Amino acid sequence: MMRLTPILAMAIGLGLSVPALAASQGSGQMEGSQGSSQSKMQQQQAMHQAHRMVIGEVTDVRGVQIKGAAGDKHRLLKLSANEDTVVIVDLGAMPEQAFKDLGINKGTRIWALGSSARINGKPVLYARYVGEVYDFKPNVQGG
Repeated sequence: MMRLTPILAMAIGLGLSVPALAASQGSGQMEGSQGSSQSKMQQQQAMHQAHRMVIGEVTDVRGVQIKGAAGDKHRLLKLSANEDTVVIVDLGAMPEQAFKDLGINKGTRIWALGSSARINGKPVLYARYVGEVYDFKPNVQGG
C-alpha cells in the first residue's frame, strides 16, 4: 500500500476548488443574455485550466534554459506514470541548490499537481505542488 504525503490531500482540495472559484467569481459580475454567454465562456476556460495530478517514477532530470527568459534554468522531470504514459513535469525556474534540496533524482517516485498543456504534441504538467510517494506498510498486530 502506498502512503502519499499529507500535503497531497490539501493540494488535491486546492486543485478541485480553484476552477470552481474562478468560475464563480466571474459569473456574479455579468448581467443579461450577453453576460450569461460570457459567464459560460469563463466557466469553460476555468475548466480547461483545471489542475491535473500525475504519480510516477522519475526517469530523467534536466535543467533547460528557456529562450528569451533571463534567470535560472527550468527544472524538467520525465515521469513514467505507467508502461504507456510518459509525462514531462516542469518545476519552473529555480537555482541548482534549491532543486538539489528537493531530493528528487532518477528512480524517485513522486506526485505532481499543476496545469497541463501540450508542447509539440506532448503532454507537459506545469507543477504547482510536488511531493515524494512513500511505500507504507501498517504495523498491524492481532490481539
